[in-house]
Amino acid sequence: MKILKNKKIIFSIVSILIIIIFILLITLIVLFCKNNYQIKPHVIDNVETFDEMITNKLNGKYDESLAYDLRTQNECEKGHIKGFLCIRSDEDNINEIYQEITKTYKKKAMILLICLDGTESNELALLLTNKGYKNVYYFQGGFLNYISIHPNFIPEIGCDC
Repeated sequence: MKILKNKKIIFSIVSILIIIIFILLITLIVLFCKNNYQIKPHVIDNVETFDEMITNKLNGKYDESLAYDLRTQNECEKGHIKGFLCIRSDEDNINEIYQEITKTYKKKAMILLICLDGTESNELALLLTNKGYKNVYYFQGGFLNYISIHPNFIPEIGCDC
């Protein structure tokens, strides 16, 4: 009788340990998947790829798309990439632009961003991807890098902002 009682206790302890191990494994799997499958912005450092995306946008190959130049209006008027909207006044900040995009565009929209040096594009791209936008692209190094490595770039002068 005593042996049977000890077997029941051992069985109960082993069952509880198995359940605890199972819960820990599930928790680790969920945490691992969440960290590895987090949506991140797409960084483009290749002029040809970026230009192809701009051309596709201009030709209407994306259902919903936008291309924003985050430089100031004064900077954009001196020269910008064809197809990009210079949307920023000197007073606008990245959070205001973020709010406008999230109110206006669906999360599946293809979004191209460029700024002066890549910093603000990265910041906005991170905000958007953290909100669930999947197709966010920005040019690494911004407009300054783009014009320095683009051999035949001729900027559009003026702005229809």
